[in-house]
Amino acid sequence: ALSLNNLALLYKAQGGLTKAEPLYEEALAIFRRARPPGHPDIASSLNNLASLYQVQGRLSEAQPLYEEALTVRRQALPPSHPDVAISLDNLASLYEAQGRLAEAESLSDEALAIFRRALPPGHPDISSGLNNLASIYQAQGRLSEAQPLYEEALVLRRRALPPGHPDIALSLNNLAVLYQAQDQLPEARRLFEEALVIHRQVLPPGHLDTAIGLNNLALLYRAEGNLEAAQPLLEEVLAIFRQALPREHPDMAAGLINLAGLYHDLGRLSEAQPLYEEALAIRRRALPPGHPDIAQSLNCLACLCQDLGRLSEAQPLYEEALAIRRRALPPGHPDIAQSLNNLARFYQDQDRLSEAQPLFEEALAIWRQALPPGHPYIAHGLNNLASLYRAQGNLDAAAQLLEELNHSGSVGG
Repeated sequence: ALSLNNLALLYKAQGGLTKAEPLYEEALAIFRRARPPGHPDIASSLNNLASLYQVQGRLSEAQPLYEEALTVRRQALPPSHPDVAISLDNLASLYEAQGRLAEAESLSDEALAIFRRALPPGHPDISSGLNNLASIYQAQGRLSEAQPLYEEALVLRRRALPPGHPDIALSLNNLAVLYQAQDQLPEARRLFEEALVIHRQVLPPGHLDTAIGLNNLALLYRAEGNLEAAQPLLEEVLAIFRQALPREHPDMAAGLINLAGLYHDLGRLSEAQPLYEEALAIRRRALPPGHPDIAQSLNCLACLCQDLGRLSEAQPLYEEALAIRRRALPPGHPDIAQSLNNLARFYQDQDRLSEAQPLFEEALAIWRQALPPGHPYIAHGLNNLASLYRAQGNLDAAAQLLEELNHSGSVGG
């Protein structure tokens, strides 16, 4: 069974998920027959198979395995054993993928506390715990809390691992995504490019981690307005996903929606539409109802419908996206502001100014609270609300917002 597990780990690291799966399943069956119930080897095997299912997007199949592994380890091991923390972290990662952020945070907090107590400073598992908790904070919109954790994880990995290790690339990518969310684009680009160099050097062609690095760099290029540089990267990402992932995998939906967004930016609406629709269909089937990623797909498709003049189709999509985000995300999350802003602009375009106003005002208040001064989203919020006030004849209020916008040196849109 140990040899089966080790070979499966190798196949998984190389991106050979379909080769790894029967080996993990056979190893688990052997351990269940050969070991007494509750043996730690069973927990390790459960964890390995669950991790594979999670990478394949089979979250509902992974969950009971992770939960059983955690139960076994809590019963068989001392409370502060690092393997207990690993199981906590793994289950937290699954809950995060399912949009169960409060539950994920509790488990990840406990895992990091155990890692810090049980392991020597600088141990790689501490960096994993830091990275996972930071990811949950980021998903909750708590960017200022996520940043020092990502930065500490990267420092630990650079010290503990050889140059070019894939885990260093993972930390580089994670920190770069955070920097991009804070509009620190030059810093983000430098980290994305370093991560991609590592992935291309150490991983086989077509590896999923390389695709994720390409995707992140492409989204940065798109944010900078460099659409021509982004397009071939996003097309390569989707090609890798279609080759390596099951058709219903959530990451497939992400690849579709990112390429669709680029086509949308380029005005190629007829090419964007089927990709947006396929992404939404995958997410509705693969994710639990009310997952924030479903809201993202609804929001993107609504924007496309609005641009195509299909207003009766756009409105319910915007409204469903906002309702999901209000339920699934903590108050004050930037994604809630995005949905408020989009629905408000929709109302304004239909001259429903009194309905648009409170949404624009709430969106701006959230962005002011959640994002650093001078962030482009704050500029967008100022500009949009000023435009509404001007349309209402409230010129003094509009002028005050535009003066703030000019003083900040940002450009709204």
